[in-house]
Amino acid sequence: MKGYQKKPYVFIYQPSWWTGLSFQQRTLLCIFYLMSFFGTMIYCFALGKDQFQNVRLKLRGVQNNQYGITYTQKVNYNVVVYATVGLWTSLSNHTEFGKDAHTPPQWWPFLQEHAEVGKNLWNTCLSISVNGQFFYYTAITLQTCGLMLLFYSFPVVIAHREAMILMAICGGILSTCGLLVQCCSAKAYSLCVTSLQATRYRDQLVRTFWNNRYFSIETHMLGPSTWSCMVIALSCFLPMTIIGIYLILLKPENL
Repeated sequence: MKGYQKKPYVFIYQPSWWTGLSFQQRTLLCIFYLMSFFGTMIYCFALGKDQFQNVRLKLRGVQNNQYGITYTQKVNYNVVVYATVGLWTSLSNHTEFGKDAHTPPQWWPFLQEHAEVGKNLWNTCLSISVNGQFFYYTAITLQTCGLMLLFYSFPVVIAHREAMILMAICGGILSTCGLLVQCCSAKAYSLCVTSLQATRYRDQLVRTFWNNRYFSIETHMLGPSTWSCMVIALSCFLPMTIIGIYLILLKPENL
């Protein structure tokens, strides 16, 4: 690397960058490229196979006011909605009603009726909101752009290390955004259900039982897609950030 003259245009691809690397640097670079490539493939497959949104609408409480006395009964009845999207999707979208073991059997018909309302709330949100396909392809696009930026940052390391550090950090941030988009999509549907049950359905289907009864929202984003995205984002973003801080603060003479 000694004797290599820095170019004024640091973001321009340098054809001779490979010759300036030592054998160890070339080996590490190839390993990183392979890990990033296979990591992206795993990410795409996992996000396509996984349940992209797994949302549980849970009927939390039922209150009845009779003769001036308020009776409160806490029931456990889940409406679990699986919305799966992706390039390699193997599961179809479906809804399940789950009976809790502690719920008396005589309550099941009553809760089934309420669960149907929860299902209608969810389906309404799917029809008026941006669907999961948008969030899926947005996450994949951000992940791909982040890795491309990371790949391009290595050839300019010989020409200008500040440029490499900046581009690597930006690429890592883009990769991390894929996970944030995935989580925000489930939250968006949850907020939709919460607002609809308080407005649109207040004077329609649910007037007869909705006075003090509500669905709470629980989102579950701990499937293979989430973990794979976290691993890829951290493997790309965290090392480059640490190296950048180390060079800038402790070894400024190397820049």
